[in-house]
Amino acid sequence: MRSLEHIVNTLTICHLTYGAFSFSLNLMPENIHDGTNLSRPISRRIVLSTLPLVIACPAVATAITSPPRAIIDVGGGTDIRSVSALPIKDVVFPPSIEGVWSEERVIILLEGDSYQAENAWRSLGGGGTFTKPEFFLTRFIRSNLIGDSGVVLDRGFDLQSRSGNKNVRWSVDDPNIVQSEKTNLRVVRRSVEPPSDDGFGSAELYSIQEGPFERAALVKRRFRRAFDADGNRIVEGLEIIKTFRVLDGVAGTEFPTSTLKSQIRLRRPLGNTNA
Repeated sequence: MRSLEHIVNTLTICHLTYGAFSFSLNLMPENIHDGTNLSRPISRRIVLSTLPLVIACPAVATAITSPPRAIIDVGGGTDIRSVSALPIKDVVFPPSIEGVWSEERVIILLEGDSYQAENAWRSLGGGGTFTKPEFFLTRFIRSNLIGDSGVVLDRGFDLQSRSGNKNVRWSVDDPNIVQSEKTNLRVVRRSVEPPSDDGFGSAELYSIQEGPFERAALVKRRFRRAFDADGNRIVEGLEIIKTFRVLDGVAGTEFPTSTLKSQIRLRRPLGNTNA
């Protein structure tokens, strides 16, 4: 028969295995609260009554620990290393928005980890001083992926203009990947609200790879067409960026680490009569 010390140690391990349930098999002295003194010999009756659990313990431990570790640790989430094709090819903007616009961005809310928020902001193109207003040019172009249904954001031009980084690589025929010297951005999930009189928008989950560091950010944008006080056509928008921890390629999208909200306004540059 196994020694009592070995059985007690095994039962302690079993307690960890069965920890998800409502009972405890830990017989260590500090966990006994009924006055039992384990400094005295344990009775043969107690040992024999627990032997079936000692024998069953290894098999149960194997069954419980068999799922992938990442899924257990983050409580579910999204695999940002997935390379499957997205059913929605790109975000569609109204045809009337085709061309160049002046963009103004103002951060109006920052919650959570400001370090994570700023890192995502810069990776997605933010330049200059964090939380200060941004002014830059952006552009919308035609795409064979969406045909005549509208136009798409020129993501390469936008990132280059906004960040000042001239080494940006992007293709309108492969819009989900934007690369620069240090950053690799990839859209791994997308949903859209098609253009209508009420507005239009999108939600895109980005995988952000910078050297050995892997992060995830969800970017939600919604726009509506309007006129300014002088009767000029403008486009007003709201953007929300949420960041998430990533473990083994799985983003814990249930629990954001930061939230950044910005107001966006698009105007045609001076001398541009397109509307």
